[in-house]
Amino acid sequence: MKSKLAAAVILVILGILMAACAPASAPTPTPAPPPPTAKPVGAAPTPTVAPPAPKPAPQAVKIGVTGTASDAGLYIAKERGYFSEQGLEADIVLFQSLADTIAAMSKGDLDVGGGGWTVPIPNAIQRDIPIKVVADKGSTPPGFSFLQVTVRKDLYDSGQIKDAAQLKGKKIGVTSVASMAVMLAPLLEQAKLTIKDVDMVPLTWADMLAAYSNKSIDAAIISEPTLTKAVEDGLAVRFKPLSDFHPSPQWGLLIYSPKFSANLNAANGFMLAYLKALRDYNDAFVKNKGKKEIVDILAKSTAVKDVALYEKMAMPGLNPDGYVDKKGLAWGIQFWLSTGDMKETIDIDKVVDNRFVDNALQKLGKYAK
Repeated sequence: MKSKLAAAVILVILGILMAACAPASAPTPTPAPPPPTAKPVGAAPTPTVAPPAPKPAPQAVKIGVTGTASDAGLYIAKERGYFSEQGLEADIVLFQSLADTIAAMSKGDLDVGGGGWTVPIPNAIQRDIPIKVVADKGSTPPGFSFLQVTVRKDLYDSGQIKDAAQLKGKKIGVTSVASMAVMLAPLLEQAKLTIKDVDMVPLTWADMLAAYSNKSIDAAIISEPTLTKAVEDGLAVRFKPLSDFHPSPQWGLLIYSPKFSANLNAANGFMLAYLKALRDYNDAFVKNKGKKEIVDILAKSTAVKDVALYEKMAMPGLNPDGYVDKKGLAWGIQFWLSTGDMKETIDIDKVVDNRFVDNALQKLGKYAK
């Protein structure tokens, strides 16, 4: 019994000694970080992305108008953002007359102007003020007679003025004697009269309404929207649209100042925006496409706030391809030479500069009629 116990003790002691002498377990190694990836020899450096360049500030463009319906294209271009697309900030300012507009252009205070084909334009060019007619801004083809001879309603209703011959000796409101004579002369000629047979009274568009009201004029040549206002107020009747008797359909013109013409980027961009607007206008008033949107723009931007009046107004023709009728302008020059308002003739190509319309049409193409 004692021998068995002794043997067991010896076995336990041997086990303890063997465990103590065994090698310690190796610690779990920590993985080393991977070596950096070396770039191939000759590889291009990683490019640094530069922040986008800031957009240049828009260029201010001051536009002078005289407040007729033929200003429509300018307002459409502004409201639809076409000027902004070209980096231009348009400021449309009302002027009392074309003469005031030309004076501001000659001093560099105005970039673009709108007005009628009247004698101050060729006279200014002959005085070495190099303004340029650059695009159409109002013509009178059939159906677009925004300029008309009107007669005071009581005189028409009573039969005192029913035809052109009865205008003899009458007072006729005009914005400029020399300028409006060119419009009136063909009508008087049909009645075997001349401009010397009538008394032309210079008035602003607004003053014509007051003159009709107090019966200080008998007739007037009026443009829209004043034309419809005179009729709606019972002051006048539409007597003869210019398209019924005049050989020239071209009246409203877009004009660039010398300074603006020289700035080709701005001048070309302006024309591109303007022609886009004229196409919207023709879509609306010729094709009846998107008309409500265009009428809303004009009601917002012009003096005619009543959208219903646009169904009654005789809207101007506005050439969607921009060009003016040079033959019509040449007719005016011959007339002013005959009356002595011009002393010498002028080459029509010194008046009209088609470069900007040409440039715009290269981008837009011809209007699909």
